[in-house]
Amino acid sequence: WCCLGTDASGLPHAWVVVRSRGNSSKPVDVVCWDPRAGQRLSVDDARYLSTYSSIDTFFNDHQLFVCHAGAVARTSFDLTDTRCWLAVPLDTESSEGLRLYPARQSAPFADLRPRKWTLPLEEEVMEETIERRMAGIVRSHREAAGLSTRFDDHLSQLLHVALANCELERAAGASEASAFEDMVRRICGAEEVFQAVPVQFNHLKVSLYWPALSERPTVRTLLAAPAASTTFGLRARVVPYPEGVVAVWVLLAAVGRF
Repeated sequence: WCCLGTDASGLPHAWVVVRSRGNSSKPVDVVCWDPRAGQRLSVDDARYLSTYSSIDTFFNDHQLFVCHAGAVARTSFDLTDTRCWLAVPLDTESSEGLRLYPARQSAPFADLRPRKWTLPLEEEVMEETIERRMAGIVRSHREAAGLSTRFDDHLSQLLHVALANCELERAAGASEASAFEDMVRRICGAEEVFQAVPVQFNHLKVSLYWPALSERPTVRTLLAAPAASTTFGLRARVVPYPEGVVAVWVLLAAVGRF
């Protein structure tokens, strides 16, 4: 069962509860699995009362209960006890919203695939928005220093290969960097140098991206690069994962004589 309530400080918290004997479970038969603390805790353990202060909602993929007992010390895990629990009527369509793994008739591997929670916009739209925002900031910084800025669409497109490899290496530990390195060698002229700074974020707060980028020494070097011999490229990549997790990459690069 998934449990939503409050911790010892009264702040919202979520944990998993396993009742080994169902509604007949005594405190010793009920175990709380706490993902934040990385521990399991029996309800008969003295630490239980000092870890959680209240239970608000209790649900699995079929049923949803609201707890009106108040404190955890007065909460029974017998869901038929109306002094503690109020069952929420659910039809088939409503109960689908409780399922992380939809139980539809399909191939076994499809049933086990975690559900992805949609992003507020399509990934491509978000990537373009991030790129425009970052490119505008780069131009503004260089204009303040009296330097013009030229972005190369071809270079920016090639950076997508680098970001795909960065996410592959971060998520799976594999690397295919050699393919991108070969591409870079072909676009660099004699005495030209390629420099790039990839930064990864786990949120969609675009306003925080540039402060993180501008702290990198290489970015400051690129911002001061001479306009006549420097071509810039910029690419963003948004990778959604199940349960609302997102990986965002921003890569600023330049080719020139620094």
